[in-house]
Amino acid sequence: MKICLVSDNLIGYHEKWSGAEVVVGYLTSLLEKNGQNFSRLTIKSKKEAPKNIFPLPSFSGKFWSFKRIIPLHVFIRALFAFFLLKKIKPDVIHFFHSNSLFLPVMFSAWLLRIPATFTVLDYHIICPTGHLRLKDDKICQAREGLLCKRCLSWPRLLERWLERQLIKRLKQLVTFTETSKKRLVSHGFSPEIIKVRYIYEFSFETPSAGEKIFKANDILFVGTFPKQKGLHIVVQALALVRLKIPDSRLIVIGRGEEQDKERIENLVKELNLPDAVQFLGQKKNEEVLRIVSQANLLVIAEQWFSDFGPVALVEAMAQGCPVVSGNLGSPPDFIKDGHNGFLAEYDNPESFAEKIILMLQDKKRAKEMGQRARGTIKSFFGESHNKEVFELYVAKNWLG
Repeated sequence: MKICLVSDNLIGYHEKWSGAEVVVGYLTSLLEKNGQNFSRLTIKSKKEAPKNIFPLPSFSGKFWSFKRIIPLHVFIRALFAFFLLKKIKPDVIHFFHSNSLFLPVMFSAWLLRIPATFTVLDYHIICPTGHLRLKDDKICQAREGLLCKRCLSWPRLLERWLERQLIKRLKQLVTFTETSKKRLVSHGFSPEIIKVRYIYEFSFETPSAGEKIFKANDILFVGTFPKQKGLHIVVQALALVRLKIPDSRLIVIGRGEEQDKERIENLVKELNLPDAVQFLGQKKNEEVLRIVSQANLLVIAEQWFSDFGPVALVEAMAQGCPVVSGNLGSPPDFIKDGHNGFLAEYDNPESFAEKIILMLQDKKRAKEMGQRARGTIKSFFGESHNKEVFELYVAKNWLG
């Protein structure tokens, strides 16, 4: 069985990536271990593509600034995708984090009658922005339709209409939690085509010790910088925490677009926290795991319906790291407040500060919570987890 994985970005080939690409990397490794024949379609980067990576044009740069008005790039990518798929001849296509590539590749797959699945790593499948948030940062719970013109230009509305027609042709959806499945069903998808499986392998072994970067009252944030990730909430919470624990600091792993980076840096200056926030930049996942395993506390502050069990959250729990998370989306699927972590009001810095202070002031309790969190993840993912994931992506029972 020939499999084609589609993702806008790939770890090792692109400079920019997040938890979604970590998931693709895990599945790639799993397919390789099982001797599976697979290829990957992605957006072209500056690096030379390895043998089984097939890049599509990136259309970056000032010359292509008109693409928001005239979507010529979509048709060019569709043409490239059509001939690449004819060359690869996959039996099935699996879409992952592919907001830019879904329309051209899915259109080509439809023409070539190649069945396709979609692994839900954001909500592009039910929301044109991918994160169910309006331009004013309010959460949108409406069904997709004409209301989407609030967020899209008229040319983009046409693109989105085409995407919606192609979405109806997907043979299977894979999502990580029951919370996510319920939201997809509420947006019109049949529960029969939705499979719930966490597509990731968690390490319960403590990584080898390296340089220690944490002081007694440091907290950790792992993620990118756009507003839906909630770093601004964590920074505001830190300012409140320092009123009671003056030596507390925030360590940040991740990167952001220039405007998001500038917004966070301005907030840090405004709150007089330049010496209390340390940015480590993006790290390889192995290094992130090592740092998480040493952390006193990880804070997750998603400001959107991240119903996919954020990778950073579940990785931290697997490592026995105490966690304070917002209560929006799927974190309550994993965290029982006060038992194996704390849940805070997702958009409330005061609520986050209260829970962080509880963790830092009672480190014995925090450590016990971390160990219970580790047990929770072990119970979620048994010894047969990898086999179940592999069979899900190579199964042929849904191809008809």
